[in-house]
Amino acid sequence: MTVVYESGYTLPGGDYPLKHARILHDGVQGRVQTVTVSSEDANFPGTGANNGTTVDRWKPFTNGLEAPSDLTLSDWTATNITASKNGLTETADTGEHSISQAYTFTAVEHVVAFRVGRETVPEVQIKATDGTTDFTCFFDLRDASVGTAANCTGQIVDLGGSDYLVSIYFTPLAATGSASLLMSNGSETVSYAGSTASQIVVYEAITHASEATLRYDLYTATECDVMAIAAHNIFTGGGRVQFQHDSNNDDTWTTIATVTPSDDSPIMCILEPVTSSRWRIVVDRCAMPEVAVFRVGVALQMERPFYAGFTPSRMNRTTETLGNISGSGELLGRSRKRSILQAEYQWANLSYSWVRANLDGRNGLIQSAEVKPFFAAWRPGETQDVDYFMRASVQAPSASGQRDLQTFSISGEVHAYE
Repeated sequence: MTVVYESGYTLPGGDYPLKHARILHDGVQGRVQTVTVSSEDANFPGTGANNGTTVDRWKPFTNGLEAPSDLTLSDWTATNITASKNGLTETADTGEHSISQAYTFTAVEHVVAFRVGRETVPEVQIKATDGTTDFTCFFDLRDASVGTAANCTGQIVDLGGSDYLVSIYFTPLAATGSASLLMSNGSETVSYAGSTASQIVVYEAITHASEATLRYDLYTATECDVMAIAAHNIFTGGGRVQFQHDSNNDDTWTTIATVTPSDDSPIMCILEPVTSSRWRIVVDRCAMPEVAVFRVGVALQMERPFYAGFTPSRMNRTTETLGNISGSGELLGRSRKRSILQAEYQWANLSYSWVRANLDGRNGLIQSAEVKPFFAAWRPGETQDVDYFMRASVQAPSASGQRDLQTFSISGEVHAYE
């Protein structure tokens, strides 16, 4: 879960402290006129990021490599490697043990990545070449560390279990070259006498340009102080995201914040208010990035903070687990069918005038929560908790005593990113 701030952020005068929740809902969002992307997969256009669902995702790239299946390497050149349903296995021959596929690069930053299952191979190397320069990096699968790199930057992401994403990013020449995965002996050596006991599983191979942009043009220049994304894979893809605006409509973009997330949870970027009609995100260094939701607007700042009784949604899980138990009480197998996170926010001592101005009406939180999903950050100055409410129910404000004060709560299902 991620809250980030504009570089040098200072709380504007009149704003509530950052222990007060920030909520970006339909009634306070900027109204999007057009969506412009640098690139998109025809089946996953950038307009998907504007409809609020988590299934319609913007995917900017089509993979440039065919994945090596567990039965064949027909799309690849195999050197001292045999393929089976169990993965890729070294032969006993001396030399390199690798798979390679041709690829035509353009002269922009690229990503080459492999999603692998750790078996008995201790180390791998990614190698890309544009015919002039070799771009290489070692990855130790024993401790998930990045080794020696040449002409590129390497990254490794622990995907859980025994699976890793290993990737490099670099800027090649415009030329036909190749992308390769080489086995290594654990001492950053790729030419050696192989062993038929050395094996690895390769689930996916990926190559494409690194950078992609998703831009919103609003109907009119609008003051905004928050940007947010949800249902993305920027962490598990090894990437980063930049939040930007263009206040003069001259294609000169100002970067508000750059985020390398630590998970795939919603990201809320808080900034000092700025008026602009153009807003965008830039995703780069990510293997096959995807973003389902992108929003900008002026966050609702709750009049009161709260602490007692709150459970971070990441730990408040509704998970359906399937399993089979034998007649003798032995576990035969199990799987997780579905996981949804639950969240509940409760406020007390809200003034009647504030409630009527911010919760009531067509653009108030209550009706907005009925119409569209929304983002909420519980105590953004103190925690990283950001929720994307997919379905919410509201407990109507009620008088809490003889004074002019109200209580209010909202609860619902939020997006599960793990």
